[in-house]
Amino acid sequence: MHLPAGMATIVLLVCSFPGLAQGQNSNDSRGQLTSDTTFGTVRHLLLGRRVIVTGTVVDFRGSVLVQWKAAGRKGTGRYMATALDTLSARYKGTSAKVVAVQLHGLERRVFSPNILGKVVSDDDIVNPYCDVVVQFDDGTLAIWAGYPLSIHNNIDFAFAASAL
Repeated sequence: MHLPAGMATIVLLVCSFPGLAQGQNSNDSRGQLTSDTTFGTVRHLLLGRRVIVTGTVVDFRGSVLVQWKAAGRKGTGRYMATALDTLSARYKGTSAKVVAVQLHGLERRVFSPNILGKVVSDDDIVNPYCDVVVQFDDGTLAIWAGYPLSIHNNIDFAFAASAL
C-alpha cells in the first residue's frame, strides 16, 4: 500500500504514542493517583477491585513485605494493623481484593462548614494519607498506609499485572 508522504507521517506519529494505536486500557487508573488526588477518588479507584500486592521484601523475623502489615477489624469498624503485624513475603505478587480504603488515624478529623457554608467531607481531602486494606483468597487481611502518589509502589491493579 502506498501512502502520501503526509499520511505516512501521521501514521508514524500515532504509532509512536502508547495507547493510541495499541488501544490503551480504559481501566488503567494509575495515572489518576497523583499528589492532588482526593480521598474520594482514591476510594473510587480502589475499593472492591482486585489488585496485586507488591513492595520491598526484607529479612526481618523471616522474609516480610516492608510496608504491608497483617490487619484485623476493630470494634469501631476500622481496620488496624494487628499485634503480630508483619506480612509474609509469600504474599508478594499475590492477587487480593481491596475491602476498605480509609483515612489513616492521623488524617481523621471533624469537619465543619467552611467560610462559604459548604461542609467538606473526607472525600474532599487532597493527597490523603490513607490505609488500603486487602483480603487475600485465603482470608488473610493486610493493610498498607501511604499517599496516592506512592500507591503504585506497593499495589498494582490486577488487570495491569496480568497483561505483562
